[in-house]
Amino acid sequence: MIKIIKDFNINTDTIPSVGAFVNFIITGDEGAKFRLSANIRATEQYYSFAKKEWVLGPSYLNGEIKNINGFSGAFDFPSTTTAYDIDIFLLADASNTEHAAYVEVLKQDGSIDVNSSSGSDSLMLIKHIVQVVPSTLTISPISKSTATGFAGATLSSDTIVSSTGSYGSKIPFTLTATAVPGLALRIEEQPDELDFYVKTTRQINDPVIINGEDPFDNGQTARSTGKVVDGAVSTANVTMDDDVSTFWAVGDRVTGNAVLDAKTGVNAVTITAINVGSNPKVFTMSEVVAIDDGETLDFTEPYYHRWGIENTVDLSEGATLFDTQATAGSFVSPYRRFTTIFEGTDQEQDLATVELPAITDSSGVYVYTYTGKVPSITTTGQVIFNKAQRKALTNETVDFLTYSRDAIRNNSKYDIEISDVKAVIAKPRTTTTAAVVNSTSVPVALGHGVMTNYSLVDSVNISTGADVRVTGVSSYSSGSPTTATLTLSSAQTLENGEILIFDNAARSITITGNIKIKEALGDLTLFLDLDNFIIGTSETT
Repeated sequence: MIKIIKDFNINTDTIPSVGAFVNFIITGDEGAKFRLSANIRATEQYYSFAKKEWVLGPSYLNGEIKNINGFSGAFDFPSTTTAYDIDIFLLADASNTEHAAYVEVLKQDGSIDVNSSSGSDSLMLIKHIVQVVPSTLTISPISKSTATGFAGATLSSDTIVSSTGSYGSKIPFTLTATAVPGLALRIEEQPDELDFYVKTTRQINDPVIINGEDPFDNGQTARSTGKVVDGAVSTANVTMDDDVSTFWAVGDRVTGNAVLDAKTGVNAVTITAINVGSNPKVFTMSEVVAIDDGETLDFTEPYYHRWGIENTVDLSEGATLFDTQATAGSFVSPYRRFTTIFEGTDQEQDLATVELPAITDSSGVYVYTYTGKVPSITTTGQVIFNKAQRKALTNETVDFLTYSRDAIRNNSKYDIEISDVKAVIAKPRTTTTAAVVNSTSVPVALGHGVMTNYSLVDSVNISTGADVRVTGVSSYSSGSPTTATLTLSSAQTLENGEILIFDNAARSITITGNIKIKEALGDLTLFLDLDNFIIGTSETT
């Protein structure tokens, strides 16, 4: 009587480079027999259950299902410095055993998902597991604003090499931000885990207008106004006194007389071509509108909420859009448009007339690529922002910034916990270059790292009872390691060569913390947003 292997339940999660136990249960009829093996794809290395290591030449585990609980076991895969594709083969004994009927499951790209499929139409059933090399997590401080205090600053990162899997211990990290001479930094507030983010880079494609959306009524101002027409217009081509390269672009709405102004929304008159006839002062309108000689025209760039995007994978609602062309305060968001019904009555309410998801996969085509056995999936689609974006965003390569642990987990292959984050300044020290007698003016050997109106100063002879603050830095060229003269908030009497120590501001800030890596697959850069808690400026500002 033929026995049936009903199920091969095996953990096919990615194996870390340090190795792992991979448990399995084979269930079916009592007396069903099988041969189980694993080998590294494209090699002659097989897993030895006896030695718990890879060996050259075939090695098998022969087994039989003895009871209703099935046959339980585990692979104890060893550590590796090389990424492996591992194939697991479950061969039914031809003398009396078959697999349950084959049930096929496909991946998003249309290929067979062998790990999700079950049963087999032959004696052989195959599963696939990947073992990866160690992952590198780089923690990097960054100033997105490139504010004055961070210009030319040295920002040092920390690198952690980890393996896929859960970790019980915290790993310390240290970052530093050091301003150039003449600039100073101060800590406005202490950082926390919400100041860290991951960055996903994508190319934005063409805008996709939403039904009912007016691209010229999204709160934007005109690109340029009051530009003068050179000659009466009776065709679609318009000649201006001004140069096309500065004041208008293809897609802009044209307004300036009663007919042009009355055409709104999708009926708006727009520019369809510029530099017509190689003349930078000539553009073409989307329709013929008579315009008088000397008429002044305004040009408004279209703004759109919905855009095509090269890849929607690893994007999520709430991700911040970061680009020079982006509208400030923009993030990925669903789109909703409302209308008020029963206005002015007790039943008045806002009714959603349009509701669209933040991210849509539109192509249905999924492309898989691998880096060191780490899969990446690509599919084109559309993304919607909470604020409309100017047409100039078309074909821009932009960054999406994702903050918080949950969001980082959703947008990368990492699950991390960050704790104990603390920022500390390296207190500047200098000496007086002359004695000071009851004066607020103090000559010093070096003024770097001192911030006007913020730095507090202390020394053995500084009067007690009140904070003494630096209110000015002068007599020294910013960026030069020469002497300086400080103005203090109260008169002091100090010795020549007296050591002064400053607080509240410095050239260098050190940020420390701990990170627990619960899941890591592939390399990742985790950014610390310095703009969230550090203010940088010129010492003399």
